[in-house]
Amino acid sequence: MEYANSLVMFGAVYIVLMTSFALIAGLGRQFLISQAAMWGVGAYAYGIPGALTNWPTWTCAAVGIAAGAASGMVIAITAIRVSGVYLAITSFAFQIVFVNVLQNLEVTGGQSGLAGIRPAPEIGGLDETGSAVLLAVLG
Repeated sequence: MEYANSLVMFGAVYIVLMTSFALIAGLGRQFLISQAAMWGVGAYAYGIPGALTNWPTWTCAAVGIAAGAASGMVIAITAIRVSGVYLAITSFAFQIVFVNVLQNLEVTGGQSGLAGIRPAPEIGGLDETGSAVLLAVLG
């Protein structure tokens, strides 16, 4: 059952990521490479307070959402006047800088990654895994 839960969670996350790519590439006709960096900013903005503080999970989630949106605004503001290949180069540079910064910061765990993130809260009688699957599917 654990394997099926992980498949559902990964599938739900990939659907969200591919929807963001489809909106930009399909409707906007732009090629943006930095979706993973924006997703990573939100994930680390959720994970760092979740691992290092006693903030509630929902507060950490709000911080992660705001940080991901802010990183999207940063790339949008810096790339507002470019399109095509230049937008791809700008977003690729953002991605490279993001990865290099994460690998060298102590708070992110460097190349080992962030450890100690709390599990999803129990929702409606579901255990932690069931709650995580529900949140991934609803997201």
